[in-house]
Amino acid sequence: MLSSFRGANAYRPNVNGPLLVADGERSRTNYLSRDTVVIPTDPSQPFGNAGRNDIRGPRFWSIDMVASKRFALPWSNSNFEFRTEFFNLLNRTNLRAPNANRSAANYGTITAAHDPRIIQFGMRLAF
Repeated sequence: MLSSFRGANAYRPNVNGPLLVADGERSRTNYLSRDTVVIPTDPSQPFGNAGRNDIRGPRFWSIDMVASKRFALPWSNSNFEFRTEFFNLLNRTNLRAPNANRSAANYGTITAAHDPRIIQFGMRLAF
């Protein structure tokens, strides 16, 4: 097996069918097909027939929102702003891409998710 300067695999596997598991059987622990993806066996030919960036992970969607209120300060021309920011407002689980390294034990599994709902508050004084 070849390794790149980052320690990642430098080969592309041979693909003999669909990359993804069928819709009804697909899950976080079984996302990419183990049966149709084979590691190249000839070290002099590390590139199989898999195309570059062939694998797509689960869909990602998120709703972000900002709510702010500005207050005028009566003793000067200044104002005060209170701001609340919501990221992933509906707190939907957005899964990361599956492990696409065919020689890894957890090939085809999704082991991480993007951030959950994040709320941050801010205040600003403009003068």
